[in-house]
Amino acid sequence: DLREKLCRYWVACCHREAGVVATLGAELAGPLARLLPLILSPWFVLSGSGVSLREAAAASRGELPESVGLRDVADFVVSARQSSSSLIGLLHSLGYVRGLLDALGMSERDRLESMLRYAVVGGGACQSGEAPLRPRPLTAAEARAVRWRIGALAMR
Repeated sequence: DLREKLCRYWVACCHREAGVVATLGAELAGPLARLLPLILSPWFVLSGSGVSLREAAAASRGELPESVGLRDVADFVVSARQSSSSLIGLLHSLGYVRGLLDALGMSERDRLESMLRYAVVGGGACQSGEAPLRPRPLTAAEARAVRWRIGALAMR
């Protein structure tokens, strides 16, 4: 399911687990999988996604990198729309959330910490197999792990 995949992907980006990022990224974004971490957060540039310095610089300017053609983008959009997932809508919503949080003065670090918290909670299936209406609270150990991981990301 898309929710669980994206939650696992977010955790893998935060933990910089290059193998998981590559595998899930290919499932989620196909030919543009290496750019998906940058779409989610500029902090994920070092998540093992194979993004070059030029591509990262272009992304920071809001431009399409030279290595990505319009055909790549079109293939990605067609692939995402043909699959049953709602990845494009989800990325669109995440962009709105990022813009709102930015307008409210929330730092990227705090946004990532919040998203990681809910990714940890949302990545596990609940007993009924349905997505919970409200995520469970993190255990003390999970909360410490989230704070530690975000602190480690901030130091790099």
